[in-house]
Amino acid sequence: RLGRAARAETYTLDYRLAPETPFPAGLEDVLAAWHWLCREFPDDHLLLAGDSAGGNLTLSALNALKSRGERLPDAVIAFSPATDLSWGSASLSRKAEVDPILDPNLLPFVSMAYVQDGTDMSDPRISPLEGNLFGLPPTLIQCGEAEILLDDSRRYAAQAQDCGSPVTLSLWPDMPHVFVGFAPLLSAANAALKEAGDFLDTTLA
Repeated sequence: RLGRAARAETYTLDYRLAPETPFPAGLEDVLAAWHWLCREFPDDHLLLAGDSAGGNLTLSALNALKSRGERLPDAVIAFSPATDLSWGSASLSRKAEVDPILDPNLLPFVSMAYVQDGTDMSDPRISPLEGNLFGLPPTLIQCGEAEILLDDSRRYAAQAQDCGSPVTLSLWPDMPHVFVGFAPLLSAANAALKEAGDFLDTTLA
């Protein structure tokens, strides 16, 4: 559905998952796929998008690519991304009673399953919020206001904007984690997909 909204050829990456293959395996898979795209389509617009943990990998990949001086996506979309795997956002407790999908008590176990080699959670390849957010490509972050990761999106967007990066934060009242996945059954999800398509049309015009 995102590919149709973007009128783009779409590749979905089957990256390796924790706990069987912990960090940095998933991120390495994203970067390998990105390098393949750059080789195969060097003259085309290239986009990167992900939701939730995939949103984390999307933004973490930006940090890794920037640190290496490599080509960045022409545009990025992140749906309800986890940006701080030390789980320091205030919304984890403030929104706990209204989030129907994520349980804040389980998130520390997610981090433990994902990062098993002792790497600090402040590593920008793990917590994208900790990266150098200057010079990012145009980025759209969509997040529901009824989810515990709300402040993950708010903090990342605010920090990136303070750095002068063109990051747009789109918040949706009463919507849960990755609500866009409920398209076509949920009108807000359909509207969010249209917003994503319009964002890309404007960005790549």
